Amino acid sequence: ADVRFITAYLAKRGFNIENYIEEPRLEAIDYQNASFVSRMLQDAFLSGRFEEIWVLSTRFESASRYKPETHKFLPIDPIALAPDGEDDAGATHGQDVILEPDAFTIFEQLVPRYLETRVYNALLEALTFEYASRRFAMKNATEAANDMQAELKSIYNRKRQEGITKELLDIVGGTEAQK
Repeated sequence: ADVRFITAYLAKRGFNIENYIEEPRLEAIDYQNASFVSRMLQDAFLSGRFEEIWVLSTRFESASRYKPETHKFLPIDPIALAPDGEDDAGATHGQDVILEPDAFTIFEQLVPRYLETRVYNALLEALTFEYASRRFAMKNATEAANDMQAELKSIYNRKRQEGITKELLDIVGGTEAQK
């Protein structure tokens, strides 16, 4: 997509784009690049520059369909627990849980990996749609080329037949003239 179009679209709606990342190309993206982007977003949030960070991405649905979506990246919304300690599914959450290592250490290691995985998933969904779109476009182009080839072959055969018919008429006309 054209960067100017995206920035103009978002600016018109009151959004400010602080950083637009183009490199590496989508085809060359890997988990390490997703991790870098995730850390960049986390640092911007933890520094206090932003109260919220939202991610706009595409969700792949089928070869010819995708769904644009936005989701809150940071802060992470906590699981809403009912006052009686049950969630919506009716599962109870015990109060006497022992964690090894402690909850803070787990939180410090798990949350960054979770955020990296969310970024990587968004990139993979976009790449999947890109490949599906290319495949769909190539399929349509191939079908159009085959149709064009069939039409040109039909025109060629008709012209060739007209030429043969004209030559036969000339031969027959010449034979009749000699009689």
